Amino acid sequence: VDAGQIDFTMNDADAAMWAAKKEFKITKAVLPIGEPDIITWVVRKEDQEIKNEIDAFFKASQKDKSHVVNKVWFDSFGMTLTDFSSMMMEMTK
Repeated sequence: VDAGQIDFTMNDADAAMWAAKKEFKITKAVLPIGEPDIITWVVRKEDQEIKNEIDAFFKASQKDKSHVVNKVWFDSFGMTLTDFSSMMMEMTK
């Protein structure tokens, strides 16, 4: 798209936002098409302690915009993971 060889392309929202911010000069991510996908972590059934730690980690990130996950997302995408998730949910209603 940036090179002018095609008019548009489709990609996962996070990948499109990263590419628009980091790789391309005149390209931007504009709108979602379809329902958001839920991505999950998988742990063995007997590893409840790890599951609980993962759950707590991401719950904490949703409540705190200065959380490490949100900082990494902001540096990479220009918005926090919390804001990205909220935006995607709003746009697909």
